[in-house]
Amino acid sequence: MFSQLRYKRKMARIDPLASLYVDLNEFCIDEDLDTLKVYVKEDISPRQLQKMRNATDIFRSLEDKGLISKEDVSYLKELFEKMGKAKLVKMIEQYEKKYITTNVAAISSTKTVRATSSDRSEPVSTTGQPEQPPGRREPAPGVTDKIVRLMKRGLLNPK
Repeated sequence: MFSQLRYKRKMARIDPLASLYVDLNEFCIDEDLDTLKVYVKEDISPRQLQKMRNATDIFRSLEDKGLISKEDVSYLKELFEKMGKAKLVKMIEQYEKKYITTNVAAISSTKTVRATSSDRSEPVSTTGQPEQPPGRREPAPGVTDKIVRLMKRGLLNPK
């Protein structure tokens, strides 16, 4: 039993979502597990649910079905909100703040969308700025910030 818990902790260090599963499982009592099974019975077959002995098994099954992912734990959050488990909902929200919000911000700041506005013919990025012309490259992430800081210090003068 101890080695199994140590293995779970080791895997949790590698994968933040697995860590969340382990933490949530530790706070689920048998009654919570039964309630959780009732709420997911439409998404997991009764035969599979009978084999599941802990909440982590349920979470993994939901992840395999695409209902939970590293980028979206809203389904999991909804389940515990329905169950009235505020402490567990808070744990999920902390995961979202730490791992999802920062990833979404990083992705949305660099991702561009091919769209044309009604008054322009060139593609526009998600920030509303025109997309770079085909021969120009975007600066590496963070380079623009470094240039701005150097300019503010007076160490770099724009031409």
